[in-house]
Amino acid sequence: MARVDGATAVVIGGGVTGLSSAWWLAKSGVDAIVVERGVVGAEASGRNGGQTLHLDSPFGMEEQRLWPILDEMLGYPTEWQPGRIDAALDEETFEAQTAATAPEVEKGFEVEYLDGDQVRELVPLASRRIVGGVYRHYGGHANPQLTVQAYAWSLQDLGGRIYQHHTVTGIRMDGDSVGGVDTDKGAFGADFVIDAAGPSTGMIA
Repeated sequence: MARVDGATAVVIGGGVTGLSSAWWLAKSGVDAIVVERGVVGAEASGRNGGQTLHLDSPFGMEEQRLWPILDEMLGYPTEWQPGRIDAALDEETFEAQTAATAPEVEKGFEVEYLDGDQVRELVPLASRRIVGGVYRHYGGHANPQLTVQAYAWSLQDLGGRIYQHHTVTGIRMDGDSVGGVDTDKGAFGADFVIDAAGPSTGMIA
């Protein structure tokens, strides 16, 4: 199979996980390639709710530190905006929402507990049935498609390469070590392979 390119690291998958992995590698001086079977951001990473609040993740605190400065770091806009309101249609739901924020308050995050009128003041189209809600002054929302594109452009600015429309067909082995990946358009040599193919991750592995 003809060799297309080679790098220290090849990342399989052009979603936000793959692109951000390659970006951090390139930012650290590691030569990195992303191989994507379609176009970047065409699947789940470009078509989701854009929520930026995952405090249950081991990376949750780092996520909250990075989002406010990510546009500056990448040099391209993600349309990130801070804040999130969860509205409740009954008292039971409101109590559950309040309880859910307790661990976040303990970590130092700011939360406001609102009645129905306060929710509607902030969200004029909110239902009259809403009895209350919690307003987190952290977390927030980003544009999924722009975020993926920002990582892609910034990665290329750092010298990383992105190969779209290259479907990975296998991982190349060099004895007991990884040697790169095979695609339907040729091989890519690498010392390290990062499998970030979303739902296809297990199948590739």
